[in-house]
Parts: sequence; C-alpha cells; structure tokens
Amino acid sequence: MPTPTIAVFPHPSGVYYAHLVDPNAGINIVAPTPFDTNGLAVEQVATRLRKVRGNEDAVVRPFRTADKWINHVRHEGHLDAITEAFPHPAPREGTDHDAAS
Repeated sequence: MPTPTIAVFPHPSGVYYAHLVDPNAGINIVAPTPFDTNGLAVEQVATRLRKVRGNEDAVVRPFRTADKWINHVRHEGHLDAITEAFPHPAPREGTDHDAAS
C-alpha cells in the first residue's frame, strides 16, 4: 500500500503550503498552512506537520523553494497541484498579447 506524502514549500503569498497525496484515499490537494515564511524555516514546518495526529505514517518532504516543489510535482505527474497552488500564473515575457506594442 502506498504511503501518503506531504510536501511543504514556501508560497509567494508569504505562508507555507502543503501538498498532500494519499493514493489510498484518492486525495491530491494543495492548501495553505497557518505558518508564515518569515517566522519558521521549511524544515520546522515539516516537523510540526509530522506531529499532527493522522500524519504519523506520512512521508513529509520539505522543499526550500516553490520551484523545487514544482519540479518534483511535474516529475510525479501531479500537474493539477501546480494549478491549484498557482491558479493565475503570470504571463511569460513576450507572451502577453494584450500588451501595447
């Protein structure tokens, strides 16, 4: 039986986000945590999440940057999680067709 995983990463909004994947329960969700990125290191947040009742068997992985988490999620095939965490990506330079010429 696959083990549930929780990835923790700093979000540009200023709080840490957690990405929970539990294949047994059919869960794949991203949500903000109550932890501010200025107050704690990502490893400290991961430790706190490990201590939450129900997370004892989960693998908790801290990612120091959102980009590292995105690369991990792409590799795992959970592309919908990226859209969930970043619903309105900024247009890349040169791709904003509404910009004045």
